[in-house]
Amino acid sequence: RLPERFLTFSVVSATDRKRRVRPLNACAPKNSSVLRCAALGHQSVGLELNILLVLYSKYKARHQHLSHLAAFHRKDIFRADLTKYRSAVIFGTERVMDDLVPKLDEMLTGSYLIAFRFPLPSNTRWRLIWKVEAGIDSVWLYEKCPYIVPNS
Repeated sequence: RLPERFLTFSVVSATDRKRRVRPLNACAPKNSSVLRCAALGHQSVGLELNILLVLYSKYKARHQHLSHLAAFHRKDIFRADLTKYRSAVIFGTERVMDDLVPKLDEMLTGSYLIAFRFPLPSNTRWRLIWKVEAGIDSVWLYEKCPYIVPNS
C-alpha cells in the first residue's frame, strides 16, 4: 500500500501551484483525501452518493475541527458542476473511467486530476504527468490540456 504521507503529497503537490484551489474528491473511501487536503489548509469538497458515507465524513470533519475547510455533499458526479474545481481526486472503477472523461472535460485547462486504482483511457485532454503502478493502490496524476494527448 502507498503510505498516507505519499498520497497527501501527491494531492497537495498537484494543487499547491495556485493557492486558491478547490480539490474535489468523488467516491473516495471515507473521503480521507478531502480531510487531508483540508488539514493542509485547502478548501475541499467531497461528493458521494452513499448518504451514510456523507454523514460519516461530515462527522469526521467536525471531529477534526476541519468543517470550515471540508464540505461533503450527497451528489452524483455526473450531475455536479465541475467548472469551479481546479483539481479532483477520483476513486473509480475501470468501466466508470471511460464515462467520466466527458464530465471531467468541464474542468478548466490547467486543472489536475489524481486517479486511484484505474487510469483514464488514452486520447483525452488529460496529459499523464506521473504514475505509480502498485496493483490496487495505483495512482495516476494528470493535467488538463487544451488539446488531445495520446497517453500510453
